[in-house]
Amino acid sequence: MSGKNYDGYAGEITAGEGNRMIGILCHTDVVSAGEGWNTDPFDPVEKDGKLYGRGTSDDKGPLVSSLFAMKYLADNQLIPKDTCLRMIVGTDEEESWQCIRYYLDHAEILPQVSIVPDANFPLLYCEKGLLDFDLSSVESVDERAEIQIVELKGGRSRNIVPDEASCLLKCEDPKAAVKSIALPEQVTAKITDGFLKLSVRGISTHCMSPEKGFNAVSCLLETLGQFGEKLSHASYMKCFHQAIGMDYDGERLGCAMEDSAGALTFNVGTVNMDENGRIFLQCNIRYPASVEYNDIRELLERQLKNMASFIMK
Repeated sequence: MSGKNYDGYAGEITAGEGNRMIGILCHTDVVSAGEGWNTDPFDPVEKDGKLYGRGTSDDKGPLVSSLFAMKYLADNQLIPKDTCLRMIVGTDEEESWQCIRYYLDHAEILPQVSIVPDANFPLLYCEKGLLDFDLSSVESVDERAEIQIVELKGGRSRNIVPDEASCLLKCEDPKAAVKSIALPEQVTAKITDGFLKLSVRGISTHCMSPEKGFNAVSCLLETLGQFGEKLSHASYMKCFHQAIGMDYDGERLGCAMEDSAGALTFNVGTVNMDENGRIFLQCNIRYPASVEYNDIRELLERQLKNMASFIMK
């Protein structure tokens, strides 16, 4: 078996010497660890026959299993003479795929066919499409409103359901402001130095299965929407409620769909606000395998055109 490093972007491990190449695509990068671990997420721990650590199933466990399988086949001369096995290891699968782009530009030959042992069994025969996009607000801030948002932030990555979000509000009477809305159980309110701070604790999970988590960013924006016209960003919050709210299937945006392989999922991963009061969302959509990329993007752009509060990038 031999190996090659492609300048840190990707690597390859080859077993066998034949011209017919079978690829095995794996990756070593992981999503953010998040909170709620009972062990160090980057120091794997074996307990009750299970291995705990970030990336044990996506994708380091499958990678190591495949590597052992390659070694077994090579050691026992079970690879046909006209065939070689090549594991291609990426380092940026969870974000922008720079690893594979670099590999495609620099590898001398590519596999004729490949398998992708990524995450859970049983065998997966297809994967949803992926659409990353940003939504930015376009409406001006009402500086005369009773309640002003002075800080807004939450989430760590577009491909993770955010487990935390918070905002800082400036208002004449913070106590009265709190009493005027119904706080969800995930939201806590605290008055600090005359400002009202709202903090949300959600449940983090991978955006491919948002139903397993609780989106702290969406919850915070929905909570802020309760202030109505008293809020500096009232029209934005109203639009967010109409277009997204707590949905994770794209129904409010008019893009809910599914096929035999699964339903569309929609995730608001992060929220931030700049010094001019513009709000930015990082979003992710996983759409059914039978749907074309251009079709889902055109549908999304068409739906968002009717909502003046958002610009899609």
